[in-house]
Amino acid sequence: MIRGQVCCRDNEAVVSRYTKTRFGRRRRKKDEDVILTTANKKLGNSPSVNTARSVSTLSTGTLSRSGRKKSIEQTVEFLAPSVHHLKTSLLSYLKENGLGPNTKVHDAKNVLRKATPIRCVSTRNKSESKPYVDCIGIHNEDHAGKATHQLCYTWTFTFGSIIDALSKYCKENGLDPRRTYVWIDCLCTVLNQNSEQQQSHSTFEEFESAFSKRMKSIPNVIVVMTPWNDPRCLKRMWCLLEIFYSLSNEKGNIDIAVPSKDYYQFLKTLRRGCQGSTSNIGIDELFNIITSIAIERTTVTSDMQHILDLVNKIGLAKVNTTIITFMKKWMLDTIRIGLDKVESECEDYRREEQVEMRGNIALFVDFISRYLSDFGDHKEALYFYQKQFFILKNAQVKYIFRAKMSSCLLNMGTEYCILGDFEKALKKFQCNELALAYDYAGRIHRCRGDPKEAHALYTKSLEVQSNKYGRSHPNIGTCHYSIGIASYEMGDYESAIFHYKNVLSIYTSVYGMEHPYTAGSYYNLGRTYYANGEFENALTHFSRSNKAYRNSYGESHVDTLDAKKWMIIAKKTLAEPKLYSKVEI
Repeated sequence: MIRGQVCCRDNEAVVSRYTKTRFGRRRRKKDEDVILTTANKKLGNSPSVNTARSVSTLSTGTLSRSGRKKSIEQTVEFLAPSVHHLKTSLLSYLKENGLGPNTKVHDAKNVLRKATPIRCVSTRNKSESKPYVDCIGIHNEDHAGKATHQLCYTWTFTFGSIIDALSKYCKENGLDPRRTYVWIDCLCTVLNQNSEQQQSHSTFEEFESAFSKRMKSIPNVIVVMTPWNDPRCLKRMWCLLEIFYSLSNEKGNIDIAVPSKDYYQFLKTLRRGCQGSTSNIGIDELFNIITSIAIERTTVTSDMQHILDLVNKIGLAKVNTTIITFMKKWMLDTIRIGLDKVESECEDYRREEQVEMRGNIALFVDFISRYLSDFGDHKEALYFYQKQFFILKNAQVKYIFRAKMSSCLLNMGTEYCILGDFEKALKKFQCNELALAYDYAGRIHRCRGDPKEAHALYTKSLEVQSNKYGRSHPNIGTCHYSIGIASYEMGDYESAIFHYKNVLSIYTSVYGMEHPYTAGSYYNLGRTYYANGEFENALTHFSRSNKAYRNSYGESHVDTLDAKKWMIIAKKTLAEPKLYSKVEI
């Protein structure tokens, strides 16, 4: 093979080139017909077929001379290599140039740029640079065709991870790799020498038109998630914009493809569970990345201002919320499938190993549930608490997990209570053996609008748990928090402040100054001080709450914004106390 010339394995015919002479066109046409006829014989094509036409139009049928050029242009506009071509010819071409599957895309830029185009495929001017896809020897549809999908990825990915993810995607979805054509910018656009992106657009209108046209013409988007616990595509502006547009397009379809190696590591993480900790390192990282997605804080190498203008035109909050909602759903669905697989594997282990593994997995599921509950997704939290109970219940030695099962029932009752299903909540509370039942039963009465009865139950819970845990345990903080809420709702602000101060003291010593629980304690004190007319104290605690939430969740999180809102209200009220009566507490 000529160095720099890309040919399909199925056909290594190379179209000859001649200088422009008086008879140049006739000589080139004659030479093409001879070479391409030979190529089609190798492929088993019928000699009666007009080979030049079948190659140029990518099996679009017999065309007249006037119609052929138009068909070529329409096809080449979104011409894309097949997954089969990526697995075979592309890897061979990289290997011949001293590269391989572990080569990152940006490291292969020069090799892709120097590939020599096949003349009969490209409709571009000879003076123009050509993308790699124009360099594929297209003598059947196994190697290139009109794009059916487009890839969302970054140039830091290796070719091996991209090809593995696409091959796995085709297998899982029953797609033929020879008829699945994937538009990949590094292969389908002209590469700039000093850029990791296609050529920049001069005006915003030009950029918006070109981008919208591509997204509408190729509605199926595949997002490659690697590494699984720190997906780089979620930190790149181009990728997030493509994800949002695909989700907004009624005809659009978006799928996540995870390379085999990454999925194996993900399952390994699930098997490991939390191992005595309160969190799972890999899953915790993924949660934090997904819930803090912000397109304005990502990176891009070209068209950055155009992208920001387009995002601002749509609405920044809308873009971020849409992407976070989709990614959260994908993550939870993936965890569900992974947990089912891992939980079924427990039966293959010996008794001792099974008990340890189930305990770790159950602790991990508890971590997921608490995380979801903190973010207000109570239906999902309830599902995972039920999953945790099922894992513990199916253990061969149930008595080991009796305390964990009781705690799980309490958590399920809490979620039922928050969702308004008090009857189911009460059943869960009656089935457990822990003193925390008083606290959870109190929540039901509070939700039903009876804070006085709730206050009595919370106080009883505090007495029982103080004897068991002492005065500095997080559970004691929970009791004080519950009594504080009931006191606030009863209008007893002095009592509420007393209990909220106890909560703040315990949470600060246990979790630190900038933990979300500590931030919530500052916020509750701020609201109570404000309701009690102590505006200076309220402003101080709202400011501390806003700072702690900002360091934990970021600027755009709902809790951060709420604390900031009340901080502004407290400032205005201090300046003009008459505003106090107009503010809804």
